[in-house]
Amino acid sequence: SSGLFTAMDRRRDTIDRAVKVMFAKKRGLHGSPRLHADLRDDRWEVSEKTVADSMRRQGLVARRIKRRNGLTRQDKTASKFPDLL
Repeated sequence: SSGLFTAMDRRRDTIDRAVKVMFAKKRGLHGSPRLHADLRDDRWEVSEKTVADSMRRQGLVARRIKRRNGLTRQDKTASKFPDLL
């Protein structure tokens, strides 16, 4: 016995496996909306919330893309513009 008694338990286990495989295939970059779209492309009938719940249960968190900001630096040696007001 696998310990999965109800049809819901079996479906949840199957979805968890599919989500885990797809998450690994996408190198952990896709969150639940993108994973949901990927699973739908593979002919899965599953909702985005179900995918999100599965990811939460398994502790799968998509990596955030680090965006660099604040690269413009003030030139301290440049002369100031005259205040014409």
